[in-house]
Amino acid sequence: MRKLLSSMAAIAVLSSAAVAAPNLASDGTGDFLIAPAFFAQGTFETHLKVINTNITNSIIVRAVVRDSANSREVDFPILLTPGDVWTGKVYATTVDGVEKTFLQSTDDSNYLPHAGNGNGIDLAATNTNAGNGFKSGYVEFYPIAQYDEGTEGKISKTLMETRFKALANNTIGTELVTGVDEDSLTGTVTVVNNSSAVKAAMTLPMTAIENASDAPVRGGVMAASQDTIPTNFLVNGAAAGNELDDFYMLFQNDEVVVPFDNSGDVTNVLLTFWGDYSACQTRSYTIDIRDNEENMPEAPSPIPTFSLTGELASVGVKSLLDRYQTSYTSGWIRLQNLTNVNTATCVGGQLSNQAGNTASLTPTRSAFIPTIMSGVKVGDAWTTNWTYLIAK
Repeated sequence: MRKLLSSMAAIAVLSSAAVAAPNLASDGTGDFLIAPAFFAQGTFETHLKVINTNITNSIIVRAVVRDSANSREVDFPILLTPGDVWTGKVYATTVDGVEKTFLQSTDDSNYLPHAGNGNGIDLAATNTNAGNGFKSGYVEFYPIAQYDEGTEGKISKTLMETRFKALANNTIGTELVTGVDEDSLTGTVTVVNNSSAVKAAMTLPMTAIENASDAPVRGGVMAASQDTIPTNFLVNGAAAGNELDDFYMLFQNDEVVVPFDNSGDVTNVLLTFWGDYSACQTRSYTIDIRDNEENMPEAPSPIPTFSLTGELASVGVKSLLDRYQTSYTSGWIRLQNLTNVNTATCVGGQLSNQAGNTASLTPTRSAFIPTIMSGVKVGDAWTTNWTYLIAK
């Protein structure tokens, strides 16, 4: 009897682990990654790096480049062998007198090798519905499947391609396949300004989430022609239709505090509203301002309410300070009461603004990733080029 109870307890522990709720990784490693922003316009380009820190397991990942205006996507698989690294960049170049945005990667982890041909993949031509032509946006890296290789040696990319095709055909194959473990993937995003006057770069770790998926993804959703719907890839044991709620809860907030110098002229805050685009989404916020001596400006009457649309919003601190006609050179500003204005059902029957499907969420509260982009002082001058990133 003792042995039976012991076995039952082990099963209970395994079952509990399999349906653990997702959480933000404190060490930067997880099984679902979000690069909160990319820029690819003029002299700006963005470099992406994804690392499989597991030295005995291979992992298949689906990368999704999303446009900032309406979340339209270009996606592709990444085949990561044990300890493998994938790199790529999103950049702009002029073709026949027109500036276009490309994804380029010569990495051998690409399932689509033409990403390394010529300029790479023309993103706007691949998805003509992108509202901003992929000049800016964010990138997701979804877990698909994991293979225990039983060795730290190199694994054939041809074998990885065979495995991906098997998953796409709704089969698993003879190899051991599991949901991707919660602490193998990590990554960075680096925005570079290649201006001849100022060459600057800024790097931050990708946002990593643990326990994003407890089962391999397979079947028709794997086809390149299919949109990457988060609920098809983030399989974390939640009731059908409610998978995203657990993820939104990680990011639901109603404020973000932004320190500033140089009268706010070199500070922006990015707000990445990932996961569930709908055409009627609108968000609003108000602001609170203090300088270094705790002074606060007299609030205009009526107090202004600002609005945001799209999946990636950039808010310039100087523009907000100017609205209040302040003379503060340094201090802090709080974007607060970040609220989903329209929480009703809208286009196509979607719930707008990440309102969620259960009572566990506050429908009016936005789910977002804030990223502060700030310049630095060089000698006696402030550079207006963003030179580092801090992710909350």
